[in-house]
Amino acid sequence: MPLSCLSFREELKGPGQGTVLCPSPLKEQETHAVERTMMKNNKRDEVISIAQAQALLCGAAKPVDSEVLAPEDSLGRILAQDLIARMNQPPFRRSAMDGYALRSADIAGAGPEDPVCLQVAGKLYAGDAPLPPGSLHSGQALRIMTGAPVPEDADCVIRQEDTDLGMEKVRIYRALEEMDNVCPVGEDFSIGECLCQAGTKIDAYALSCACAAGVTAWQVRKRIRVGLLMTGNELCAPGTPLQPGKIYNSSEAFLKGRLRELGCTVEESVFTEDDQSVITDTIRKMAGRVDLIITTGGVSVGERDLIPAALEDLQACTLFHGIAVKPGMPTLGAVYENVPVLGLSGNPFSAAAIFELLGRPLIHRMLGCTGQPFGRASALLTSDVLLKGGVPRVMMGILDAGRVTVCGQQRNAQMKYAVGNNCIVIFPPEKRVFTAGDRVEVLL
Repeated sequence: MPLSCLSFREELKGPGQGTVLCPSPLKEQETHAVERTMMKNNKRDEVISIAQAQALLCGAAKPVDSEVLAPEDSLGRILAQDLIARMNQPPFRRSAMDGYALRSADIAGAGPEDPVCLQVAGKLYAGDAPLPPGSLHSGQALRIMTGAPVPEDADCVIRQEDTDLGMEKVRIYRALEEMDNVCPVGEDFSIGECLCQAGTKIDAYALSCACAAGVTAWQVRKRIRVGLLMTGNELCAPGTPLQPGKIYNSSEAFLKGRLRELGCTVEESVFTEDDQSVITDTIRKMAGRVDLIITTGGVSVGERDLIPAALEDLQACTLFHGIAVKPGMPTLGAVYENVPVLGLSGNPFSAAAIFELLGRPLIHRMLGCTGQPFGRASALLTSDVLLKGGVPRVMMGILDAGRVTVCGQQRNAQMKYAVGNNCIVIFPPEKRVFTAGDRVEVLL
């Protein structure tokens, strides 16, 4: 059965509401507007904010299933359960340096002019088995190397630079306190300690912790399987001759690359001309094989903008159709057979900008990630920016040392100004002229 829009109400009011990311958490009055929009299923009577669109999409999405992988195969994946230490690390007291293990009481008062002489009882290297209790007596020292187990009868390690490096007898030229230069059991982590929380992106440090804890398999989120549906009679595949009136399908190249960067798998990418029955059939078949559907083109109000009609034919739940932002005002969000559908503009930059604002939080939610998908920073503009229209304006920028550069006007089809960007600037609608030196908020 199609998923009812009203079923998302409680989720929007619950804990998940706090994960709305940009530009600000959903306010109570906005929540009521979202609910009214949901009840107007398949109608474009109300244009909503970016934050409302995020809330609706993220509220409609559930984390994907998990799978068991070896840590070495998990780099970049998302942990599906807490990693709890089942052992101490290190599991024994070990020497922090090359020197001599001994009893601090035996070298009390030792100094450069008044050294203490101890008998050398043996030698231990890293990897040697710990000596049994009673192996080291008062008045004795044990030559020891970094990482070797410190005998129970010793309570400190004197570094070799503070000795004469004697082989049978050693002179000690300074005093120590108990546990000096000794790494205690569990110095890194202890049994029962949480090393990585569920929702953490697995990096090289997490792999190191898993290895140190003896973990050979753990639960991670499966990669999100994405289906791309590119519509438009004007599109032409790269590598084929470009006919008059045609353009190459650059949005497909962007989405495939960006989805891979975000840890998703593009399960299938389908191009269709503007034919409602073909679009409808494609979405129906795709929904059974993927976790997320992204479409480009066909979401505006022209005669050949057929995505809304196709979703209506499928009795899908339309969450919103139209958001108060430029570029990308015609953006559509829906759910069909429990699969979120994000309908983007056919213009490349419009599709890219809205994908960053809505696609990233949606993927973040579906992967069960902790924290926020965007970082935030405040920066000073390096040049003037002149805006038109009465809605927020999204532009790409380059942030460097607290200053942000926004190049060009970044019109709907202009991708060249987004190359090399590392942040997003959302200019508020209350002001149309921003001058160099103005402070703006950026999303990373």
